Amino acid sequence: MTLINDLKNTCKNIKGTLLSIGLSYPTVESVIDKNNNITEGYLLVFDGKKKSKVKDKDGKNFKRKRFSIKKLRKTFKKKSVDTIILNYDDAKKYMRFFVKDSVYINRGKLYIYGKKEAYVVEDIESYYNRYDTKIEITEYDDQFLIEIDNSSAKNNWFKDKVYRIKDAISYYINAIGDILIG
Repeated sequence: MTLINDLKNTCKNIKGTLLSIGLSYPTVESVIDKNNNITEGYLLVFDGKKKSKVKDKDGKNFKRKRFSIKKLRKTFKKKSVDTIILNYDDAKKYMRFFVKDSVYINRGKLYIYGKKEAYVVEDIESYYNRYDTKIEITEYDDQFLIEIDNSSAKNNWFKDKVYRIKDAISYYINAIGDILIG
């Protein structure tokens, strides 16, 4: 199977609220449009501006609404989103903020897909293992799909701050190392 086919199959079975960030496959978007079990769909598209399409409950109208990926906690309530689909390639610079916010707002499954790069899958797995989540990794030729079950995940204010500091320090150490090597 391919990544697109797996994404289509998962989108057919989605129920409830959907948040999609950087979805880049029109065939998968058409499957989402046809799914009547999705009550609300938020499709955040990175087209230079951080705009999102909001799907109404009737499933046909799309309104435009702006919100930043860094402020997902302010936009959505705690455990208010059933499913999140994330394109890692578009959101990789926001991953420090997205991990804690996705655990906070998601009560169901989180799907992360993208191109294989060095240590990307291991980094994502280590980020989400902190919150006691169940992780399934599917690798394709040059792409990956990670399915994360956030239903039993718990986050803590103090834990989030400590992990944010730890991630920032490791990010800057890696950046300095890349500058010295390159």
